[in-house]
Amino acid sequence: MNILFCYSNIMLAKLSDPYMICAAAGLFCGALLVIFLGYKQPHDRQRMFVCSLFAIFFMFVGAHLLFFLVGLPDFTAKYGASIYDVGSFLTAVLNAASGMVFYGGLFGAAAGVWIFCRILRLPVRPYLNVLSCAFPLMHAFGRLGCTLGGCCYGIEYHGILSIQYTDAHINPGISDHIADFARFPVQPLEAVLEVILCCILVSVYLKTVNRYPIFAVYLFVYGIIRFFDEFLRGDSIRGLWGPFSTSQWIALACIIGTMIYYLRIRRLRQRTV
Repeated sequence: MNILFCYSNIMLAKLSDPYMICAAAGLFCGALLVIFLGYKQPHDRQRMFVCSLFAIFFMFVGAHLLFFLVGLPDFTAKYGASIYDVGSFLTAVLNAASGMVFYGGLFGAAAGVWIFCRILRLPVRPYLNVLSCAFPLMHAFGRLGCTLGGCCYGIEYHGILSIQYTDAHINPGISDHIADFARFPVQPLEAVLEVILCCILVSVYLKTVNRYPIFAVYLFVYGIIRFFDEFLRGDSIRGLWGPFSTSQWIALACIIGTMIYYLRIRRLRQRTV
């Protein structure tokens, strides 16, 4: 109960944050898209609603978990002095996991869909396909929130559409140097690409009627987008592992994984012909 109370206080403190407002708007628009697609295809709407709740719950769990894991190397140095019993340890963990990472939320949501479908013994693809169309739309709103909140900011850039943040956007440990100079608008760029991707996925979904795994298409295309736009980011909180950021390694894994998946499917189809 104390853990839930602490987490609630942390999230309530962020309700006025531009990112949280945009994220809420993204969830609302994503829900409208799911409802629209649900009417276009023969799904049990009540089950689709419950499945969406599973996805949202596990999305938050996954997003916070990956944020914590990325920052785990600095956990002891940052919170070690304030840990003296079980309660303080749990509080430190919640504070260390107070941020969210998109890929953690994405795979958490997919896990939620899989768990829901396994409980009711339903096919996963029809439900995951619908939600996959909504993922980029929700993320686009999240990237607008990043733009307004000053996180996930771009590299130094003084050309057209550059963004100049002020000292008010400095968040220690997240955006320490954001106001040093003008930044590349990497967050709005990704938001635009996400909206385009959403339109493509919806078009594919409506034309193919679950013949293809939309989630795999999304992972592949977004993986390419994310891998390259990470080179345009200037924040350090995304984590660097060798030559690439954490998200770039995950994007590469998604690209390679989906390519292997499609090659395998293609071989199976050739054998059955």
